[in-house]
Amino acid sequence: MASIIKVNGKWRALVRRKDHKAICETHRTKAAADAWARGIEAQLDAGQPVAEERATVADLVQTYSGQPVAPVDPPRSPHGARTCG
Repeated sequence: MASIIKVNGKWRALVRRKDHKAICETHRTKAAADAWARGIEAQLDAGQPVAEERATVADLVQTYSGQPVAPVDPPRSPHGARTCG
């Protein structure tokens, strides 16, 4: 069963199941949060994978440029320590 709580005037639905990551989403109305949670629970009950909607910046750049993006390390100072600024 999902948890539906009010946070800063919006409604957060949280679905937690054993052997699955917790999935949450925020909605403007409690009814919308409840409907979303029921849909996610139905997908989990049917054994269907739940799509992740989160994307990294690299994913977004690759989507819009059409080219893979290589990871970039933070700049280092001449002494090998990472910069703080």
